Amino acid sequence: MKTIKQYLVPVLVCFLPVIAGACVYNELPDMMPTHFNAEGIADGYSSKAFAVFGIPLMLCALQVFVLFMMNADPKKKNYPRQMVVMTVWIVPVISCLMNGLVILKSLGKDIHIEMAAPVLVGALLVVIGNYLPKVRQNYTMGIKLPWTLESEENWRKTHRLGGFLFVIAGFWMLITPFLKVPWFVVLLPVFVSVVIPVIYSWSIYQKEKKHAED
Repeated sequence: MKTIKQYLVPVLVCFLPVIAGACVYNELPDMMPTHFNAEGIADGYSSKAFAVFGIPLMLCALQVFVLFMMNADPKKKNYPRQMVVMTVWIVPVISCLMNGLVILKSLGKDIHIEMAAPVLVGALLVVIGNYLPKVRQNYTMGIKLPWTLESEENWRKTHRLGGFLFVIAGFWMLITPFLKVPWFVVLLPVFVSVVIPVIYSWSIYQKEKKHAED
């Protein structure tokens, strides 16, 4: 019963924007903005039906897939409790916040998407980076590379570096909306925080391989 409740509640939360959208459905325009550029200007639109029902339902399906993968992982006992809670609630929170902002924007409210999105992603990166070093080897969470999955030491070192870089990238994204910098400058630290751990992990693998051959 506890497992069913743990899985069902986040899926239902993903569905909340559908209820909110249905309540104001007649007030929404036929085409709703669903994609925005770095300045917060809408540059992509979807039909009202797809925006209100389709996108949240797709996120519900994504949430079910995430929960399935977590439950099917043979090393799920290695999940730290905090990362389980965070992973379970990432998609529902994004669904409510982003779909809610789209609905409010479509109703003509003065919503600054260009500030909301980086702050949301930045906060998420900071939280992930804080707990990433605590994740032990598994097949669902973390930096899952052939070399990290093969070596516990490689996994530990890679996640320690990755966690540090994620926190730095997250704090950077939290302040960029107030600096008015170009979008590629905003995303550069995020790119670095993904690429550097991969290179670092590969270098550790090469050293371990060379040591084993000697």
